[in-house]
Amino acid sequence: MLPLVSDARRLAESCDVLVGWGEPPRGAPAIVTSHWDGSSTFGRELLEKCSGAHALVAVSRSALEAFPAAHRGRAEIIYNGVDQQRVVPTRSRSDIRREFGIADGAKVLGYLGRISTEKRVGAVVRAVARLPRDWVGLIVGDGSARAKLQRAIKRHGKRRVILSPPRPDVGNVLAAFDRLVLPSRGEGFGLVVAEAWLARVPVIATRVGIVREQPELAQLVTGTADDSLGRAIAAAAPSADAGRTERAFRFASERLTAKVFGERWSSLLRSTGRE
Repeated sequence: MLPLVSDARRLAESCDVLVGWGEPPRGAPAIVTSHWDGSSTFGRELLEKCSGAHALVAVSRSALEAFPAAHRGRAEIIYNGVDQQRVVPTRSRSDIRREFGIADGAKVLGYLGRISTEKRVGAVVRAVARLPRDWVGLIVGDGSARAKLQRAIKRHGKRRVILSPPRPDVGNVLAAFDRLVLPSRGEGFGLVVAEAWLARVPVIATRVGIVREQPELAQLVTGTADDSLGRAIAAAAPSADAGRTERAFRFASERLTAKVFGERWSSLLRSTGRE
């Protein structure tokens, strides 16, 4: 830990602006950013000594709440941005589905991201078990709760849920989905939601991260455990509002792109650097 602190101090002395998390070292002007929502103990503890920062940035209103209350007023919200080319498929939908072993005509309830306890991915497995037989689940990702998820698939998903390792072709994965599900307990932003919106994939989500700010752009679900949340997802999945999907695409195209993200950060960095 000490070498990391020492390296941070040397870096602060040699750069024009230091962007990071936690207590900023002395030296260059520092920007402290929050990627955690207010329910994250880890995030709150990391950000509690942010008073020495020149500027504060939160990736959403949820992430703003991870800063100490006394400092939230001076924080700027800059949404995360997505490279739009990242969500463009490079292969046909039928070809991608065939690779995953998904039958023609099947409807796909998808999850893309980290598999950990707070993500509650088991709810996707429970939802598929409650949906008609033409629905399958496709979960793409990895993480600390993967073994637990595999047991849930064996118990509830049988042959109807496919678990795939992470892969870089996000556009192809999203093209295989009919719905994207984000069942998380908490999110600072929820980048996969922005990716799905830009790919015109309908989103089913808990009220977290960017969905908390734009609830009308997703089908909202609630539940305290995998089973109750799974029931809610299963009830929401069959219906899709094409108008909502298009509104979500327009919002993401105007507010959640890498271009907008770069412009906001460039402006902040210009105003923060050394004279």
